[in-house]
Amino acid sequence: MLALNSSRTVAAALGLALLAIGIAVGLRGLRGPSPAPVPSQDGPGQIASGTAPANPETVESPALSTPNSEPSPPADRPAPERRVALDPTTYAQQLIAGLTNIDLSQGKLTPEQAEQLKQRFQALAAQGAAALPTIRALLQQNQDSNFGKGSGDSVGVPSLRTGLLETLKQIGGPDALAVSRQILQNTSDPLEIAQIARNLEETAPGEYSQDAADAARAMLDKIAQGQMTNNVDVGPLFQALENYGGTNAIGDLANFASRWNYYASLALAGLPAGQGIPVLTQMAMDASETGVGNKDFAAQMLAQVSSKYSEAGTALVALAQQNQIPDSAWPSIAEVLGGMQFQFTRRYPDNMFNTVDGPSLRTYRQPNGNQNFLGTSSPSDTLIMDLNQRVALVDQLLAANPSPAAMQALQQTRARLSGLAQAK
Repeated sequence: MLALNSSRTVAAALGLALLAIGIAVGLRGLRGPSPAPVPSQDGPGQIASGTAPANPETVESPALSTPNSEPSPPADRPAPERRVALDPTTYAQQLIAGLTNIDLSQGKLTPEQAEQLKQRFQALAAQGAAALPTIRALLQQNQDSNFGKGSGDSVGVPSLRTGLLETLKQIGGPDALAVSRQILQNTSDPLEIAQIARNLEETAPGEYSQDAADAARAMLDKIAQGQMTNNVDVGPLFQALENYGGTNAIGDLANFASRWNYYASLALAGLPAGQGIPVLTQMAMDASETGVGNKDFAAQMLAQVSSKYSEAGTALVALAQQNQIPDSAWPSIAEVLGGMQFQFTRRYPDNMFNTVDGPSLRTYRQPNGNQNFLGTSSPSDTLIMDLNQRVALVDQLLAANPSPAAMQALQQTRARLSGLAQAK
């Protein structure tokens, strides 16, 4: 009797176990099979779906925005494709590729292209120090891409390299300064030397002035000695010497005047505190074979700064009294006293890339030395500020009994200035 009851008990237990297993299998069938783990197949620089990036600083492609956190998709829909993220170096390379692949078949940028270029330079600067290796590598290759006519106005820079140098200034810091100084020591582009000199001065006033002047002087020496081609416009080098050469600039400019007389005279006239006036006076009196070409323009520069420095006017009157000013120079001297101003083609250092404009703008080119400069008329309100001083100097020159040609030119200028005085 006891054995029979035990058999019945075991059978009941087995039945209950089988029933539990059946319920579990049935429930699993309702839920579906468990997904098998899938190994990640993402390549370098990619983020596996559903995982956190290995590097939280990873930046995405410039054409893509950073994705927000997304909820898990329903089981009946495939997971959306995740955007591919780029490391900062790849990102910077793509930005620079976009800066070089510009269609200039029309000769100039469209407004849309100009805006794209500005945005890409801004994005590159926003990368900060992460962009420096890519920028340095490209600058060291001495490759450039010109953005075409008018790009200085529309983009702010005329070429890829000038844009990258401006980006270095915006990034700032010791590493960016080191890249700029390296390019300053190795570039053979006058505009780059002047641009880097300006950027260094704005970043650390006075600290790198000697480096800038040395680079400008060294390149001018090489060209003058025939070690480099002379088909480049060296105007920016003279402007760099004018602004950062200090007292040594006077001797440097005087030495280079025999080869680049117009540029040297413009830079001497622009030196602070009238430091260049004695050299300009000597140049205006130089009757030697090498100095003849300097005489006229040097006298014109004395006239140009006479309203700012009285000693320049005194020197000009002394030259007239000694009959040191040839008839060929008087029309321009009188015109300068009447408001004409000569200047470099670039407004340095404040505005290097935008178009210089003004009333009655004239362009001049001297093939000897590839010298290019401008002449603009001073606005009437500017002339009125020193009108009496200009009229007084014209009267002193007339009293010096110059030639009839000089008298005629000076009298015409006096009449114009008198007209402005009456209209005042």
